[in-house]
Amino acid sequence: MRLYAGHSAKLYRQIAGDLFVVIWSVVWFAIGRVVDGAIRVLADPARQVVQHGTAMGQSLGRAADEVGRVPAIGDDLRVPFVDAAESVGKMVGAANDQVTTIESVATLMGVITFAVPFLLVLLFWLPGRIRFVRTAGAVRRLLDAGAGADLFALRALATEPIRSLAQISDDPVADWRAGNRTVIKQLAATELGRYGLSVDEEDLAAGNPSRR
Repeated sequence: MRLYAGHSAKLYRQIAGDLFVVIWSVVWFAIGRVVDGAIRVLADPARQVVQHGTAMGQSLGRAADEVGRVPAIGDDLRVPFVDAAESVGKMVGAANDQVTTIESVATLMGVITFAVPFLLVLLFWLPGRIRFVRTAGAVRRLLDAGAGADLFALRALATEPIRSLAQISDDPVADWRAGNRTVIKQLAATELGRYGLSVDEEDLAAGNPSRR
């Protein structure tokens, strides 16, 4: 499987594109982490309520146990402390739910902040990379099977811009039909260059291009 073109402008564009995607992803991952952390800070007051409320509830529970030991009136004395401990427990539970909700929102927003830009750039970058790998693989199989210059020259005639063809020959179609090997080799080399493959003229002439 060929991931990159040979030494050409296409190779540099591919490397630049891949580096851009990597840098883009890292930057937005970092931004997502910042967003996550910024939202989690909003839960700090609720966390303090949980911390102090838990300590208070434990203190009230111990106080209820202590006054409950007072003979005769202990049970009556501990009731206010038990009620207060239950109220504090409910407050702690509500605060804890609030912390959980804020942390869930923080995680969700952090993921969305990263995922949306990442998926957008992936949508534009990945299809082209897959298309290159598949096309280069097909060309490689043709080369391994001994496809000659005529096949790739014909392909160049069908796909290359007119200006590119004019630089090779004033009448490339007529030269191809006439079997002009010089023009055919140039056309084939131009076509193969689109897929990041370079070939020796001797190999093209032999009908079995070699990859470099």
